[in-house]
Amino acid sequence: LPEAYKLLLMGLTALETHEKPEVAMVWAEVKLLDLTGFLPSFEVCAVGGAPVKEAEPWLSPDAGGYVSEAEAYAFTDRFRTRAEVLYGLSKVVELDQPPPNLKFARECLIALLPFWRKIASAPLPANEARIGELRI
Repeated sequence: LPEAYKLLLMGLTALETHEKPEVAMVWAEVKLLDLTGFLPSFEVCAVGGAPVKEAEPWLSPDAGGYVSEAEAYAFTDRFRTRAEVLYGLSKVVELDQPPPNLKFARECLIALLPFWRKIASAPLPANEARIGELRI
């Protein structure tokens, strides 16, 4: 996939040069999810299609993204995040390059990790170590 190679090159360059590497990492991860067809639903419930209304919405890799309060309890892998995280993730995917800033970049990376684990069906030690550093 030439597009994936180009995206990975852009992402790695951005990680080296961006003033805020976490922002570049969010952008690269979301763009890669989109390019490969694994982008979770961040704007509407992956089950029922309802828009995000909660201040602390649920996410579920098994569901495929955001799940409304009414649908969340059917998914044992659900976890909460901030609505601002979902808004940020849904906007970042539209950009051709990393934005200069992303208010909740660290929370975005934390929210993306369970989706990567599900896609890989394996532990991701490098990602998990980086997330561990972010939580400190």
